[in-house]
Amino acid sequence: MSDASPNIKWKLVVGHHPMYTGGSRTEGYDTKAIRNSLKPLLDKYKVDAYINGHEHSLQHIKPAGVTHHFISGAASERTAVKLIPDARMVASTYGFMLFSVTANHMLVQTIDYNGQIIYSSNIAK
Repeated sequence: MSDASPNIKWKLVVGHHPMYTGGSRTEGYDTKAIRNSLKPLLDKYKVDAYINGHEHSLQHIKPAGVTHHFISGAASERTAVKLIPDARMVASTYGFMLFSVTANHMLVQTIDYNGQIIYSSNIAK
């Protein structure tokens, strides 16, 4: 990526397993394995957001560094979730996340099964 175009504004990575979670897999093998293998790359390339599912909840976690972590896996099932350090929002409700990206802003809205926006985060470049 050292020759990446200067026109690239956002770096987003989509995966299945979470790197951080307040769900049932907080200290699970897969969570730790993804964190150990993928986090150095996300840090190196200054990835803006890692978007994943696997947990059946809605979460926004922002640990130290550049990368925001969004978990959106609550469309067909919901499971318990708890606040963990660095969590900005956790919800155990059916719903999804909507990402609206422009050159200088990424608006992330968490929408529940009733169509209500229950959380919103605006990340600026």
